[in-house]
Amino acid sequence: MTAKNAMKIYGIGPQLIISMVPYSVLVFIIRSIDPGFLQMDFLSEPVAKALGFTWLAIGVIFFVCSVKTIYKGFKKGELITSGTYRLCRNPIYGSFIIFFIPALGLLLKSWIILSVTVVLYLNFKLLIHEEYHILKEIFGEEYERYAREVNEIFPIPKFRA
Repeated sequence: MTAKNAMKIYGIGPQLIISMVPYSVLVFIIRSIDPGFLQMDFLSEPVAKALGFTWLAIGVIFFVCSVKTIYKGFKKGELITSGTYRLCRNPIYGSFIIFFIPALGLLLKSWIILSVTVVLYLNFKLLIHEEYHILKEIFGEEYERYAREVNEIFPIPKFRA
């Protein structure tokens, strides 16, 4: 099988989901037993809801733009470097790590839900090398240059001096 055939539009997504099941179940059980466990008491309910829904809205826009961009570009077999992919190399994973899970943590005022972000990011870092290897095989120097110039997951442009 060639690298081009090995590249899937969903990447490591299924592996990432499976890797998160045990921790997510644990968090769900803890929250079921004690909903107030590791509560963000410093935030008032209205502030937490406003922040959470705002962060969620930004995340939904970012995610939808990312999905549209990858569906258009993936069919062409080109390295996708436009749209949200100009801001970070993994915007779909970033949508969950940076936006969706933190928004849920804010909406529920829960540090333990926010901790899912850390575990997801660590799992992402462990699994993403498979995708990077395939991209390097397919796109070579073009991908390596892109990887040097664009952040991995945080949608913040890199500025050069």
